[in-house]
Amino acid sequence: MVISRIISALVVVSYLVFIYVSQDMAAVFDSLLLMIIPLGCIWFSDELGGTDPGSGDETSRKSYQVPIAITGWIILLLPIIFRVASLLVNRPAP
Repeated sequence: MVISRIISALVVVSYLVFIYVSQDMAAVFDSLLLMIIPLGCIWFSDELGGTDPGSGDETSRKSYQVPIAITGWIILLLPIIFRVASLLVNRPAP
Protein backbone atom coordinates (compact mmCIF):
# COMPACT_ATOMS: atom_id res chain seq x y z
CA MET A 1 0.00 0.00 0.00
CA VAL A 2 2.93 2.35 0.64
CA ILE A 3 4.22 1.84 -2.90
CA SER A 4 0.80 2.77 -4.28
CA ARG A 5 0.85 5.98 -2.24
CA ILE A 6 4.34 6.89 -3.44
CA ILE A 7 3.58 6.20 -7.10
CA SER A 8 0.30 8.12 -6.97
CA ALA A 9 2.05 11.06 -5.31
CA LEU A 10 4.70 11.01 -8.06
CA VAL A 11 1.98 10.97 -10.73
CA VAL A 12 0.26 13.96 -9.12
CA VAL A 13 3.53 15.89 -8.77
CA SER A 14 4.36 15.21 -12.42
CA TYR A 15 0.90 16.42 -13.47
CA LEU A 16 1.33 19.58 -11.40
CA VAL A 17 4.80 20.29 -12.79
CA PHE A 18 3.55 19.83 -16.35
CA ILE A 19 0.57 22.11 -15.69
CA TYR A 20 2.79 24.74 -14.06
CA VAL A 21 5.16 24.74 -17.02
CA SER A 22 2.40 24.95 -19.61
CA GLN A 23 -0.08 27.20 -17.76
CA ASP A 24 -0.20 29.30 -14.60
CA MET A 25 -0.41 28.77 -10.85
CA ALA A 26 -4.21 29.08 -10.79
CA ALA A 27 -4.45 26.06 -13.09
CA VAL A 28 -2.15 24.15 -10.72
CA PHE A 29 -4.45 24.81 -7.77
CA ASP A 30 -7.55 23.91 -9.80
CA SER A 31 -5.94 20.67 -10.93
CA LEU A 32 -4.82 19.84 -7.40
CA LEU A 33 -8.40 20.22 -6.21
CA LEU A 34 -9.52 17.77 -8.90
CA MET A 35 -6.85 15.24 -7.88
CA ILE A 36 -7.79 15.16 -4.19
CA ILE A 37 -10.64 12.68 -4.67
CA PRO A 38 -8.70 10.03 -6.63
CA LEU A 39 -5.75 10.44 -4.25
CA GLY A 40 -8.11 9.94 -1.32
CA CYS A 41 -9.48 6.79 -2.94
CA ILE A 42 -5.96 5.42 -3.45
CA TRP A 43 -4.46 6.46 -0.12
CA PHE A 44 -7.45 5.70 2.12
CA SER A 45 -9.14 2.78 0.36
CA ASP A 46 -8.98 0.72 3.56
CA GLU A 47 -10.91 3.32 5.50
CA LEU A 48 -13.32 4.06 2.66
CA GLY A 49 -13.96 0.35 2.04
CA GLY A 50 -14.56 -0.12 5.73
CA THR A 51 -16.87 -2.61 7.27
CA ASP A 52 -20.61 -2.98 7.30
CA PRO A 53 -21.80 -0.84 10.21
CA GLY A 54 -24.75 -3.16 10.82
CA SER A 55 -22.69 -6.23 11.67
CA GLY A 56 -20.57 -6.44 14.78
CA ASP A 57 -17.77 -8.33 13.06
CA GLU A 58 -14.84 -6.17 11.85
CA THR A 59 -13.74 -8.67 9.21
CA SER A 60 -17.18 -9.34 7.79
CA ARG A 61 -17.28 -6.90 4.88
CA LYS A 62 -13.77 -5.62 4.12
CA SER A 63 -14.04 -6.34 0.42
CA TYR A 64 -14.48 -2.86 -1.07
CA GLN A 65 -10.92 -1.57 -0.67
CA VAL A 66 -9.61 -2.93 -3.96
CA PRO A 67 -12.42 -1.56 -6.16
CA ILE A 68 -12.10 1.84 -4.47
CA ALA A 69 -8.33 1.92 -5.06
CA ILE A 70 -8.73 0.78 -8.67
CA THR A 71 -11.34 3.47 -9.29
CA GLY A 72 -8.98 6.07 -7.83
CA TRP A 73 -6.19 4.90 -10.14
CA ILE A 74 -8.45 4.98 -13.19
CA ILE A 75 -9.59 8.52 -12.42
CA LEU A 76 -6.03 9.63 -11.70
CA LEU A 77 -4.69 8.14 -14.93
CA LEU A 78 -7.53 9.30 -17.20
CA PRO A 79 -5.58 12.31 -18.57
CA ILE A 80 -2.74 10.00 -19.63
CA ILE A 81 -5.17 7.46 -21.09
CA PHE A 82 -6.97 10.17 -23.08
CA ARG A 83 -3.69 11.67 -24.30
CA VAL A 84 -2.37 8.32 -25.52
CA ALA A 85 -5.70 7.55 -27.22
CA SER A 86 -5.63 10.98 -28.86
CA LEU A 87 -2.11 10.42 -30.16
CA LEU A 88 -3.03 6.98 -31.50
CA VAL A 89 -6.15 8.25 -33.28
CA ASN A 90 -4.54 11.38 -34.72
CA ARG A 91 -1.22 9.95 -35.85
CA PRO A 92 -0.36 10.44 -39.51
CA ALA A 93 -0.92 7.60 -41.92
CA PRO A 94 2.23 5.71 -43.00
